[in-house]
Amino acid sequence: MQELIGQKLGQYQIVEMIGQGGMAAVFKAWQPGLERWVAVKVLPPASAADPHFSAHFLREAKAIAKLEHPHILPVYDFGQQGRTIYLVMRYIEGSRTLGDVMGQPIPLQQALAYLEQAAAALDYAHERGVIHRDVKPTNILLDRTWVFLADFGLARLTEATALHITDIALGTPAYMSPEQGRGAGVDARTDVYALGAIVYQMLSGEIPHLAESSQAILYRRNHESPPSVESVRPDLPPLLDEVVQTALATRPADRFESAGAFVKALRHAVESTGSASLLTRSTQPLAGLPYPSAPVSPPPVIAPPPDQAEVGPGWPWLAWLAAGLGAVLMTILLAVGVAWMLSRPATPTPSAETIPTEPVAILTPTPVVIPTDPPPAPTATPTELAQSCSRSAGGPFEALWPAYRAELGCPTGEPQTISTIAEETFQGGHLFWRRDTDQVYLIFDRQQDGTELAEGQWQLIPPEWKWDGSNPDGVGLTPPPGLVEPKRGFGWLWRTHLGGGDGPLGWALDREYGFDNVGQAQPFEQGLMFKGSAPKVYILLNHGQFYAR
Repeated sequence: MQELIGQKLGQYQIVEMIGQGGMAAVFKAWQPGLERWVAVKVLPPASAADPHFSAHFLREAKAIAKLEHPHILPVYDFGQQGRTIYLVMRYIEGSRTLGDVMGQPIPLQQALAYLEQAAAALDYAHERGVIHRDVKPTNILLDRTWVFLADFGLARLTEATALHITDIALGTPAYMSPEQGRGAGVDARTDVYALGAIVYQMLSGEIPHLAESSQAILYRRNHESPPSVESVRPDLPPLLDEVVQTALATRPADRFESAGAFVKALRHAVESTGSASLLTRSTQPLAGLPYPSAPVSPPPVIAPPPDQAEVGPGWPWLAWLAAGLGAVLMTILLAVGVAWMLSRPATPTPSAETIPTEPVAILTPTPVVIPTDPPPAPTATPTELAQSCSRSAGGPFEALWPAYRAELGCPTGEPQTISTIAEETFQGGHLFWRRDTDQVYLIFDRQQDGTELAEGQWQLIPPEWKWDGSNPDGVGLTPPPGLVEPKRGFGWLWRTHLGGGDGPLGWALDREYGFDNVGQAQPFEQGLMFKGSAPKVYILLNHGQFYAR
């Protein structure tokens, strides 16, 4: 697919390939309208040849794009151009994968921090009926200490292509559950198994049920009990081994019901046994494990028929004669083939419309160095959405609107004064409440290390205020030093909707403020702009993306 470099897919200028695999190739691209880098994942060209695939792709891509979670790599866009079908995702500069980190021993406490974020993403998707099917270290991206789970539903997207890829090929055998390996139905517990396989590998240095081939791995998983970590690592407590074996149970019914429950049990085992300072074992990238092409069963042992037994000692010259004749014949055929190839006219360079259809190697994204300046790109023009507007943005939003009008569209009203708002900042984001609409906006605008983000995901959540005095001051949790347990209105919401201190927002950085503050907002066709007590302006798009300027 190298021929796509320098071409445009929709509005995206393809710059370079950054990853290549059996189910897709990944390119870095420039989006001129928003002046940002994006990652464009291009599906196999043979997919477009299937007349039923476009409708299947559209349905599945919409389901994936609706997954809006701080630990799921956002899908911005998707489409088809000629024979090229693609997904557009967030590009993370200088990112690594969990597979890169697993190359060196790390404390179990650090490993738990990564696993908890991945589990939160899985639980969120499972609640919405989306199964990942290919959870593995290289699909867990790290932006410093922040986790993004990538390739959600990519295996499902390729399921109905003309390639007729079966479930057994959709995933990575090293982390594949027994039921997925034999082509049976999958559910959330399939992803729990994959996460358990990753934990087993981190603790022991190897994958569970290691064997000489993919078929042998999956056969062992369907016919042998879960392996013991303790047998490989006697220094690990038995309770930790029990938790991992439960996640790797052969029968889905015997596993944890959710990824979150698994990782929670894992943390309890680590902390209750004082194992947080123990180290994982370094692992090597997996290689040489081919994808089986059909549900696996034990290979039959076939004996040669009596009349086709190996050549006996009385007739060795017949074997040598056959081998010699074969070699002469192959030499003649090779010479003829070379002469024919030299006589052919030169083959034109393939274009975006003549993409080769052969499958490619297993996907392993690698970090790339991003140039300081973007490549030359055509001057962006506003989309039809905002080419002709009856009014312009006003107030503090006037100067920012031109940069986002292609996504926001036209203003649908004048700037509004918000007489009463409440705000609170957290480890992972920001909450603010508008009394005039009685809505709470949840914006994930911080990384765990405190770095503020200029873009990310946001959503509306129902407030469910508890003003009846039944629990006005929270449940009396004890936050870590320097952090705050949110109370009043946000306290109840934080505990019930966001999971408390273990949820994606984390603890509050300061007390709730701004109840008597004046803010401003302006509605647009596809979102709104909002400004609270701080000088920062939030651009909130209806599809869940935000920008902060």
